[in-house]
Amino acid sequence: MNKVNVSTCSIALIHHSPDKAFEIIAAAGHKKVDLLEKLPHLSLFPDECDPATIKAAAEAHSLQIANLGTYVGGGQNGRNAQWVYHGWTVSNPEKLTDCGFFSDDPVG
Repeated sequence: MNKVNVSTCSIALIHHSPDKAFEIIAAAGHKKVDLLEKLPHLSLFPDECDPATIKAAAEAHSLQIANLGTYVGGGQNGRNAQWVYHGWTVSNPEKLTDCGFFSDDPVG
């Protein structure tokens, strides 16, 4: 199969650093990655993660970031339930609005 136009999600490699995950994905022949919005792969909050560093790590392995797996929606309870199910914790829960989006406005 020609994997040039197929991306793969980094979720299966969540226990690896971005650099190691990208190394594995590139070694499998992929050229594009769907980046999971979960540390250590990515955070949408600059105080938790530097997007430029993540992009540089992907490029070092000749990967293009095709999509961001941000999984918005589901509201606070829905998103929190999914993260708890997977053993994750919600980062910055005070910014999660009732409809599942992040906001600096506590009213949403």
